[in-house]
Amino acid sequence: MDKKEVARILAETAAMLELAGENRFKVLAYENGARAVLGFSGDLAEAVATRELLRVPGIGAGLFAAMENLLATGKFELYEELRAAYPPSLRECLRVPGFGARKAKLLHEKLGVDSIDALERACREGTLAKLPGFGAKSAERILKGIAVLRASAGYHRYPRARARAEQAIGELRRTGLPRSIEIAGSLRRRKEVIRDIDLVATSGDPAALAEAFRRQLGVADVIGSGETKTSVRFADGLAADLRIVSEDEFGAALQYFTGSEDHNTQLRGRAKRLGFKLNEYGLFHADSGLRVEAADEPQIYQQLGLAYIEPELREGRGEIEAAERGDLPRLVREEDLRGVIHIHTTESDGAASLEEMLAGVADAGYDYAAITDHSQTASYAGGLTPERVLAQRSEIRALAPHFPNLTIFHGTEADILADGSIDFGDEFLEGFDVVVASIHSRFGLPRAEQTQRLIRAVRNPRVSILGHPSGRLLLSRDPVDADLEAVVAAAAESGCSIEINCNPERLDLDWRLCRQAVEAGVFLSIDPDAHSVAELKLVTYGVGIARKGWVTKEATLNAKSTPDFISWLEKRRGKPLTR
Repeated sequence: MDKKEVARILAETAAMLELAGENRFKVLAYENGARAVLGFSGDLAEAVATRELLRVPGIGAGLFAAMENLLATGKFELYEELRAAYPPSLRECLRVPGFGARKAKLLHEKLGVDSIDALERACREGTLAKLPGFGAKSAERILKGIAVLRASAGYHRYPRARARAEQAIGELRRTGLPRSIEIAGSLRRRKEVIRDIDLVATSGDPAALAEAFRRQLGVADVIGSGETKTSVRFADGLAADLRIVSEDEFGAALQYFTGSEDHNTQLRGRAKRLGFKLNEYGLFHADSGLRVEAADEPQIYQQLGLAYIEPELREGRGEIEAAERGDLPRLVREEDLRGVIHIHTTESDGAASLEEMLAGVADAGYDYAAITDHSQTASYAGGLTPERVLAQRSEIRALAPHFPNLTIFHGTEADILADGSIDFGDEFLEGFDVVVASIHSRFGLPRAEQTQRLIRAVRNPRVSILGHPSGRLLLSRDPVDADLEAVVAAAAESGCSIEINCNPERLDLDWRLCRQAVEAGVFLSIDPDAHSVAELKLVTYGVGIARKGWVTKEATLNAKSTPDFISWLEKRRGKPLTR
């Protein structure tokens, strides 16, 4: 059982305790415990065995004992009791964005709401709006949340799907049955949300490999099984297909089952114009039906007169034409990143101290780091007052000699207020090296107001980077209603950078806008938005989105060397840094 699973159980326990009417301190203990587990950078099982976890803030003796038993037996008695007391349909209501346990408890008691359908009826029939503390706007927000939840049904965020796919491949490889096995589909294209997993394999014993796939850990249901394709569904709802092909079909099958429908349609059309036939079985001469020598994906593209197209780009959005011209970009890689920007510490809502975060950045081999705790308006996240900002700045200066190979920049993640001005005010913002400006409230502003709000922010020379521009939370909150193309254009004009937020719940800027930003000359900053040392590794997800968006090393802000990054910051603010 990994950290995410343990944290999920603790978080669900907290929500159900609130449903049960338990005191707030007990609920908070489990909520804090879930955050502490997610933020813990070490091996959880080892930390429990050595009792090191007891030294982690947020983990008390009672919570530790529960986790110790959970890891040893796979069971947590309180969690099971609560699950039995509250039906799945009621717990499902907690997944509606903006609808927490407190509201669910009240509506369950007052209106008998015990499912999402019942919640929707209460909103539409007006009974919810009549309750004190709710009203018509509350009903409207809940209905929007229900729509988002239903639209996202059957989808999973990239990290969960990737972890499940890698677990499956690892388990199958240990059997020795696959000669080759690779991830394909939207997962290989690094889509931000995934409906199912596609695997392509070869084997000397296809029947035995298919049987091993059906029997792997976590399979809840076998959807279908034939000679070449086996489909299963895991207990967490993810579905997976395994296609077993011959050795000479593997390259074509991997290409076919990786590309989007648009990419494959365009590629088959090109093959036809050149006198070939392309399908999942291979590349063939159209007139004779003979197989063309193309053992792998690069050779298939080469035979079609194209440069190799990286999997992330295979979306049918101009990549084939660019490959024909020899004009494909050299996509940014994780190892190109020289610095890490957008980091939170325990001073606001992070799980690690300033020194711990800096040590984590240094250990990861980066050249520079920008500490960007929340600004004062974000009181819910422990936002810093001006006095606390100055104290943190002094602490950074005191710690700097301990990290001789790391340049430390003092920044802030400052809230963009409703009118587009920036929290702290322009004069105080002058003292920061880096300012990440983000929206954390007023998501429902009308389109014109929201657009102008963002444009005013990127035009402010004190703003270095526009943080998670759309404000979306994948599968739970829609992007703000704004003309983001106009915002990108304004950033290009002013010289402001735009963030690709690596948090897998955000992955924002959307990859479809990244290419426009690059072509407009906007530098994109691939930022982990790290709230713990472990979350520094989230950059891998942001790099995947950047690659989908045709982003190069040259267009990546934090791929700049330290001197070049300082020069960029000074150019952006119009004067030297006050370091």
